[in-house]
Amino acid sequence: MRTGAFNLVMVDDNDVDAEVVERSIRASAWDIDFRRFATCEEAEAYLASAVRTHTRVDLVLIDLSLPTCDGRTLLSAIKSHPSTRGIAAVIMTSSARESDIADCYARGANGYVTKPVATADFRSNIETVLKYWVSLAPRIGTGPQGTDPPR
Repeated sequence: MRTGAFNLVMVDDNDVDAEVVERSIRASAWDIDFRRFATCEEAEAYLASAVRTHTRVDLVLIDLSLPTCDGRTLLSAIKSHPSTRGIAAVIMTSSARESDIADCYARGANGYVTKPVATADFRSNIETVLKYWVSLAPRIGTGPQGTDPPR
């Protein structure tokens, strides 16, 4: 059983989307520690630090369209490293292309959610994702397990 706050990382350069996620968290009854990064490099540095300090990360939400790298690159880095492969990774992006969805699942994504255009619909999707991962998903094997940061 999980103890302490649920640790959520969002990797998305869109300030509006990040604000929708933050508002959904604040409106919820869940104890969520939320960190948002706009680039893959920022997220990778945080995850490397989490590994070194044995800080649990429960879920990473990843946009595919990031300014300095493709979100698939970050997903592959997370899922290929022994210290981070147990972290749940959900893609949240505007792309509904079947090839993107298939590719992300092949790289180890634990979920894929298409961002709708309407903010209310996006908020509803966020609430559904949070409800599943915060209160329903098992916690076995999540979070940094080793000492080497992802590369």
